[in-house]
Amino acid sequence: RRVFSSTEESYKVKGPKPRQNKNRPTEISCKRRVHAVAEIPGVKKKVTRDPRFDDISGEFREEIFSRDYAFISDLKAVEKKKVKQQLKKEKNDAKKQKLRQILNKMTQEEKTKDEKNKKEELVKEWKEKEKERVKDGKSPYFLKKSDVRKLELAEKFKELKEKGQVKKFIEKKRKRNASRQRKKMQMD
Repeated sequence: RRVFSSTEESYKVKGPKPRQNKNRPTEISCKRRVHAVAEIPGVKKKVTRDPRFDDISGEFREEIFSRDYAFISDLKAVEKKKVKQQLKKEKNDAKKQKLRQILNKMTQEEKTKDEKNKKEELVKEWKEKEKERVKDGKSPYFLKKSDVRKLELAEKFKELKEKGQVKKFIEKKRKRNASRQRKKMQMD
């Protein structure tokens, strides 16, 4: 701390007060704030361990995790049914809107999970075929993200062809791209 005297000749820097007796502890100002979690010498701090990020818990394998917690998807399906029933019974518009949002979120999560599973299945099939090719003597090829997207698109076209909705899909995609280009033109 610095104390300014009336004369400009000196600034005094105050340090800790000298002890009157060397056996006494040093005096500390009571005006100084003490931290909420004060470190007490001699007491060891309790070390917390988060099993999600600790190596002791083992290696995370998504397949095993999804297999062990497969029952959660059943619980989510039951919960979705309940939300739908509540939505039908509800008369208050604000609550109805809230229930619709919850239902949309659940549907979206379900859709995302299905897409992820399809993608994983495609990659798994590709890897199995690639192993067979390597056994035959060909050099291995590792998929890039762009290759995975192409595989997904090819699979989607197969599904659309079976349903007979290829034209509709292409038309929607064309309209979407056209609107994006229009927006870009307006910005430039």
